[in-house]
Amino acid sequence: MHHGSDPMSLSEFMSRIDDNPYYPVDLADYPGMFDFRITQNGMVYLERLREELESGSEFSDAKCLYMGILYLGYAVATRSPKECKGWQVYMFLVGKTTDMYTPEIKADLMQMGCIEDNPEYNPKLYKRHLIWKMKALTSTGCGGPVMVEEEP
Repeated sequence: MHHGSDPMSLSEFMSRIDDNPYYPVDLADYPGMFDFRITQNGMVYLERLREELESGSEFSDAKCLYMGILYLGYAVATRSPKECKGWQVYMFLVGKTTDMYTPEIKADLMQMGCIEDNPEYNPKLYKRHLIWKMKALTSTGCGGPVMVEEEP
């Protein structure tokens, strides 16, 4: 078990994120990690997108990102480590061919009624994960410099 500032092994890091992809955020707190949440309309659209993808349909960049945001919203709403890891894999694969910087995607989904503002949003939750991840990867020798500042 990792204690204090002792270096963390890569296997310990992998084990930690296998059980909880956004460690050290508790699974119960997952729904508050992002400033949006998926709606019932969003769940229906996500299911339709998944079916289209499984049938081999070609997706535009926008459709890939719609699915990415909805998938993330679903994964954290259900507090499912399996869905969170699935989202991470999906975004890794999509990121190779898709322009990830398209800020209007969230606005489009908002306008479509697929996501809404998240009243449970706590910006410190995801930041806590990023700080832990950067420190852990740096201590395993797998990461670069820590670029996220500590919380006061």
